[in-house]
Amino acid sequence: MNKIRCGIIGTGYISDFHIDAIRRIGFTEITTLTDINNELARSKAEKYSIPKCCKTVEELLADDDITVVHNCTPNNLHFEINKKVINSGKHIFSEKPLTMTSGQSRYFLICWIKIPE
Repeated sequence: MNKIRCGIIGTGYISDFHIDAIRRIGFTEITTLTDINNELARSKAEKYSIPKCCKTVEELLADDDITVVHNCTPNNLHFEINKKVINSGKHIFSEKPLTMTSGQSRYFLICWIKIPE
């Protein structure tokens, strides 16, 4: 079985729990981290022996080896980042909440799940 390769956006407090959980699954590996604070991302990548560290979300999403992205950013950033991840064709695991408003959530339902407006 091929391993599922994961990227993580946001390397603050909650990302440690995501890293631990992903590593407990035998068929996954974390290949890439990114954070607006590049030094924090580099430090965490070194701490956990994660091979790549990107400077931007767009750079991480351009990596064809990554199939799933964990969004571990602050809540107010979830909608925009989740939208970028979904538009990139990658799977998303978003730290809760998915969005900050019901209107933002409805946007996902209309665009990607195709519910009637």
